[in-house]
Amino acid sequence: MQANTIFNKALILLFAFFAMSSTALAGKVVLKFKVVDENDIRIANVEIKVYKGNNLFHTELTRVGKAKIGLPTGEYYTVEIAHKGRVTKRIIVDTRSEDGLFGSYDYHFYVELDRSEVYNGYAKADDFLDYPVTLIEFDPNEMELDYNATYMRSTRLHKQQMMTDELALSLR
Repeated sequence: MQANTIFNKALILLFAFFAMSSTALAGKVVLKFKVVDENDIRIANVEIKVYKGNNLFHTELTRVGKAKIGLPTGEYYTVEIAHKGRVTKRIIVDTRSEDGLFGSYDYHFYVELDRSEVYNGYAKADDFLDYPVTLIEFDPNEMELDYNATYMRSTRLHKQQMMTDELALSLR
């Protein structure tokens, strides 16, 4: 009977050790960013929503146009940045890694919110604006969190193509 009690206590201690170890191995990503206008002036009262999967994970209203948000690793997030009269932007943050081990990282960036009227008259603007502007993910070659340059180029090209197509239509 006493051997069972000792075994049970050892099992509980072993389980607690593994639970704490896996928590210690899990990292954290801290996003630090400023929200600016076309003149690089910070925009106050910006609403920020963070979704983990499709569920709202975090929301805040910035007072001075900057934010600092901590995200547990091993997840896929969408950060939505909105301000009245400006185009809402979305950023994908992928904190998963192939080996499951992910350190702690601070990632600094700027988000420029365009005025809504910039896209007035563009028939395909909603299609373009609905997509995230960038993808931030772990780069195993650099061993750091970074934006995906291929994705960013593709969104830039898509915007240029949309504007070129609209210009060609207006000249007909």
